[in-house]
Amino acid sequence: MRSNLQIVKDSYAAAARGEFAKVLKDVAPDCAWTEMAGSPYAGTYIGPEQIAQNVFQRIASEWDDFACIPDAYFDAGDTIIVTSHYSGIHKTTRKLMHSRTAHIWQLQQGKIVRFEQMTNTLALFRAAQPSAPDNR
Repeated sequence: MRSNLQIVKDSYAAAARGEFAKVLKDVAPDCAWTEMAGSPYAGTYIGPEQIAQNVFQRIASEWDDFACIPDAYFDAGDTIIVTSHYSGIHKTTRKLMHSRTAHIWQLQQGKIVRFEQMTNTLALFRAAQPSAPDNR
């Protein structure tokens, strides 16, 4: 059986390859996935279907070369904290986005039961708004 840390690492690797279905296979049916307030994706989504629709599908449709690159993993057993950074090019504005982020993952019995994102939401909005300053 994979450790909680390995499950989280595998999730980042699958997402980097665009294999979101592989990320979702480790998500519990009642997982609460929270995107930070102030983000274009803000909200708490319950279960793989809501997560796919409100997070992964939207990101894929709105960004080119979107990436979440982990910088460090902190293993606290059932809780894994990951510091990372996002980058991407908004498909409409063609603006580059960079944003530092932290993710808190909670796992039980080999399944992701809770995820919470913290990020610079202003960077996401600026990249999506034609009149906003560029993030470079």
